[in-house]
Amino acid sequence: HIKIMSEEQQVANQQQQPEQEEEEEFESFAKDAPRIIELINQICSSDEKLSFDVDKELDILLVKYLEQPTLLDPHLQAMVSPLMKCVHASHPLLNRVCRGVYNLCKTRGHKTIVKFFPHEVKDLEPAFQLLQDVRKSNSELTSEQIQKLQQYELGWYTEYVLLVWLSMLVLVPFNLNTIDSSMGVGDTHSSLISNLIDVCKQYLYSPGADKEGACLVLARLLTRPDMNTELKSFFTWSTASLGSISTDLDINKQQVFTEGVLMTLARIFKHAKRSEVLQHTEGRIPFIINFQQQRIDGNTSKLCTKVIQRIALLHLPPKVASWRYQRGMRTLENNLNQSGSLNDESSNKVENSEKEKQKQEVDEEEEFEVSECVEEAIDYLLKALNFRDTKTRWSAAKGIGRISSRLPLSFADEVVSGVLQTLQQNMSSDTAWHGSCLAIAEMVRRGVLLPARLAETIPLIVQALQFEVRRGNFSVGNHVRDAACYVCWAFARAYAPNILKPHVLDLAQSLLVTACFDREINCRRAAAAAFQENVGRQGTFPFGIEVVQKADYFALGNRNNAYLQISTFVAKLDIYRKPLITHLAEKKLNNWDRSIRILSSKALYEMAKIDPEFVSNEILPKLFPRVRALEPLEREGVVLGIAEIVLGLHHANYNLEQNPQNLEQIHQVIPTIQQKRLFRGKGGEAVREAVSRFIECIGYSNVKYPPDLVKKTVELLEENIKNTQEYIQEGGVTAYKSFSKRFFSNYDEFSPEFQNDLISKYILQAKDKLPNLTRGFSSLLGVFPPKMIHQHFDNILQVLSKSIQIQSKFDERDPETRRNAITALTSCAITFGTEFPEEFKKSHLELVSGSLMLCLDDYCVDNRGDVGSWCRIAAINAIPSWIQFIVNWRKLKLLSKGNEFEFPSIFWVRIIGCLIRQLTGKMDRVRTYCATCLTEIIVKNNYLENEIPQFQLLKKILTLPEGLQEDQSKSFWVGEEV
Repeated sequence: HIKIMSEEQQVANQQQQPEQEEEEEFESFAKDAPRIIELINQICSSDEKLSFDVDKELDILLVKYLEQPTLLDPHLQAMVSPLMKCVHASHPLLNRVCRGVYNLCKTRGHKTIVKFFPHEVKDLEPAFQLLQDVRKSNSELTSEQIQKLQQYELGWYTEYVLLVWLSMLVLVPFNLNTIDSSMGVGDTHSSLISNLIDVCKQYLYSPGADKEGACLVLARLLTRPDMNTELKSFFTWSTASLGSISTDLDINKQQVFTEGVLMTLARIFKHAKRSEVLQHTEGRIPFIINFQQQRIDGNTSKLCTKVIQRIALLHLPPKVASWRYQRGMRTLENNLNQSGSLNDESSNKVENSEKEKQKQEVDEEEEFEVSECVEEAIDYLLKALNFRDTKTRWSAAKGIGRISSRLPLSFADEVVSGVLQTLQQNMSSDTAWHGSCLAIAEMVRRGVLLPARLAETIPLIVQALQFEVRRGNFSVGNHVRDAACYVCWAFARAYAPNILKPHVLDLAQSLLVTACFDREINCRRAAAAAFQENVGRQGTFPFGIEVVQKADYFALGNRNNAYLQISTFVAKLDIYRKPLITHLAEKKLNNWDRSIRILSSKALYEMAKIDPEFVSNEILPKLFPRVRALEPLEREGVVLGIAEIVLGLHHANYNLEQNPQNLEQIHQVIPTIQQKRLFRGKGGEAVREAVSRFIECIGYSNVKYPPDLVKKTVELLEENIKNTQEYIQEGGVTAYKSFSKRFFSNYDEFSPEFQNDLISKYILQAKDKLPNLTRGFSSLLGVFPPKMIHQHFDNILQVLSKSIQIQSKFDERDPETRRNAITALTSCAITFGTEFPEEFKKSHLELVSGSLMLCLDDYCVDNRGDVGSWCRIAAINAIPSWIQFIVNWRKLKLLSKGNEFEFPSIFWVRIIGCLIRQLTGKMDRVRTYCATCLTEIIVKNNYLENEIPQFQLLKKILTLPEGLQEDQSKSFWVGEEV
C-alpha cells in the first residue's frame, strides 16, 4: 500500500511540476510587477512628504499593460491588498492610495480588482461613512484650492474607489436593515439604505468616473431581493427625472445626469430578476424612444439603445433558442489536414448529428407569442443601425444579436431579412452598411444566421469589403470595410468548413484585395486577420499558409509595400491574380486620393510583367474609353494606368503589335485628350502631368509611333514645359528626356535640320525674360542625347552659364532658373564629354567648374528666405558626378601632364574647401546634402587621395562613428540626438 501511494505521489508531482513551470513562465511576462509592488508599498508606508515621482512612475508602469492586462493577474493580490488596507485605515495619503487602486481598475477592470477588496459585513457602514466624509471635505474646497492640488491628490479617486467597494459590500447575504446600526425602536425607515440611495443619486450629476461607481452601487443595491419597494420608487423617480429635467441645469449637466440615469437603468435591467422588474417595463420602451428622439448626443443615444434591448430581453425566455446553428467541436489538426478528407468527413458527421438534434428540439419546443414590446424594440434597433453615432450602431447590432438568439425561428428569420434589406435599400449610406455589417457579425457569432442564408449574405459582405462613397474631395467607407472584415472573421469561427466551402473563393479573393489595396492601414490589417482566421479554422483557403506568411501584420502596415510587394507575391498565385488586377483597373485608378492613383498605376506595371496576356487583352481595352471620362481625377488615373501598363508590357518582352487595336488606341490617347480639350478647366493640370508620364513610358518602351504623332507630342511637351506649375515643368522635362533619346538619338526618321531647329528654338526660349520659360527650358537643355546637341554644345554652355549668374537688378533675379541651369549645365557637359571626349576642351572644363563655384557662393535672399540655398544644394548634388567624370577623363589620358592643359591641383583644394564651408553652415538641409557629397567623394572613393592635402584626416573626420547606421547619418550631420 505504501509503495502504491508513493508511485501515485510521484505521478502527482510530475503533473504538478509542469504546471508550476508554466505559472512561473507566465509570471515572468510581467517583468514590471516587482517594481509596481515596491512602489505601492512605498505609498502605503509613507507619510505626506512622499515625492510625487512615485505616483508618476506607477502610472507609467501600469500603462504598459493596458493591451495585455491579464499578465498582471498572478500579482493582483499583492498589489490590491496593501492599498485597500490603507483605504480601510483612512491612510493620510488616502487620495494617492485610491489613485493607485483606480489605475489598477482602469488597467484590469473593476470587476476583477473588486474581488480583492475586503468584503466583511462590518465594513459596509464604515465605508459609507468614509464616503460621506470625503464627499463633504471635497465639496468644501474652493476652486483655488483645487487648482493648487497635484493631479495625484484629487479627491474623486477616493470617491470612485469607495463607490466600487460599496457596490460589492451591498451584496451581503443579510437584510440590510439588520446591519444598519442607526435603526432603533420607533425610527422611520430612513437610514442607511435611503441615505446610500440619495448619495448615489447625487453622484449621477458628476461627469467623472465616480458617476459610473454610483450607477454600479444603485444597480447592485436595488436588484437585491429585499429592495422591491426601493426599486419601484427608483423607477418612478427615473421616469419623472427623464421626463422633466430641471431647467436650472446647463446643457452639459443635463446630459451628464441623463447618462447617469440611463446607465443605472441599463444595469438594473441586466442584473435584476425578470419576475421583479417585468412589471416596471410596461410603456417604458415608447417613453425611451421618444426621449431619445429629443436628444442629439451620441452617449445618450447609445444608452437609450442599451436600455431598450435590455427591456426586450426581459420579455423573452432566459435561454438561447435551440434552432441556432452550432458548429460543434473542431480541431486544428483537422483544419490543416492536407487531404481534406478527414476535415469534410468529421464536419459532415457533426453537421448531420446537429441537424437531427435541432430538428427534434424544434419539434418539441412550442412556439411562443412574441410580445408587442419586443417588436417595438426590434423595430427601433433596426432603425438604430442607421444612426450617425458609431457607438449607437454598435450597441444596436449587439442588441439584435442577443434578441434574435432567443426568438422563435420564424421571427428571427424576419429579423435577418430586415438587416439584409437595410443593406439592399441603402446602397450609398455608409452608416446603414456599417451598422448592418456589425449586426450580421453578431448574428453569425450567435448562430442566428443559418447556413441557408449564406448564399444571400456573402455577396453583400463581398460588396461591403469594397464599399466607398465619394463625398467632395474625400470619401467615406473605411469603417464599413473594417466591419465587413469582422463579419468574415466571424464566418471562420462560426461555420464548419463544408458549409463555407462554396463561398471560399469569393471570400479569399475579396479579403486579399482589401488586404493589399485598401487605403487605410486598419482595413488592410483587419482583412489580413480575417484571412488568417479562415486559414486556421477553415483550412480551405487556397495557398493560405503561403499568403499568411508573406502578408503579415507588419508587412501590410506600409502602404507602398502592400501595393508593390505583397500584391506582386499574391498575383503570382493564379487563383488570386485576375481579381487583383481587375480591382486595380476598375476601382483604384479613379480613387479620390492621388497617391492611391499613382500607387495603383505602379502596381499595374508589376501586374503587366506577371500576366501580360490578360492585361493586354482584358484590361487595356477597358481603360481606353475611360480616357474621356467626365471626372478629371479618373482621366488622370486612367492615363497613368495605361502608361505603366505599356512600360510593364515592354519589360515583359510583350509585343503590342500582336493586338493592332490596342496599338491604335495607344496612338489615340493624346489626340483624344487634345480634341476633347481635356487639358483645360478643373483637373486639366493633373491630366497634363499624367500625359507627361505617358510620354515618358512611350519613350522607354518599344511602341511604334508615327512621325506626325511624334511632332504633335513634342509640341505638347513644349506646352507643358512652358507651364507656370513647377511639377508640370519637371514632368515635361523628364518625359522629353526619354522621348528624345528614343526618337532623336539617330537621324533615321527625323533629319538633322529638324533637330537643330528644335535646339535653336529652345536656346532662344532659355534666354527669354519670362521666368516660367527660363526655368523650364534651362532644365530641358540638359537632357538631350549627345548627338542632338553636338552642333550647339558651346552655345548651350554659354546660355546656361549666363543664366547661373546673379542679376544686378533684384526684380530680374530668379533662383529657380539658376538652380535648374546649374543642374542642366553639369548634365549636358558630362553627356557631351562622355560621348565626344576629344572635343571636350579646357574652356568647357573651366566654365563648368567656375559655374559650380559660383553657385556654392549663392546666398541670395527674398521674401521666401534663403533661396540661394536651392542653388547651393543643386551644385552640391552635381559635384560628385562632375568629379567622377573628370577622373574618368584623366584615365583616358585626355588631361595628362603632356597635354595642352595640365589639370590644376588647386581646383580640388578650392572645391573641397567650398564644400567644407557649406558643411559648417547653419541650414540643416545644406549640411546634410554636403555631408553626403563629401562622403561620396572622400570616404567611399579614393580616386582623389593623391590630389587633396590631408586626405586621410578628412576621411577620418567624415567617417560615421562606430555603431551608427548609414540611415542615421542625416540626424548625425544636423546635430540631432541619434
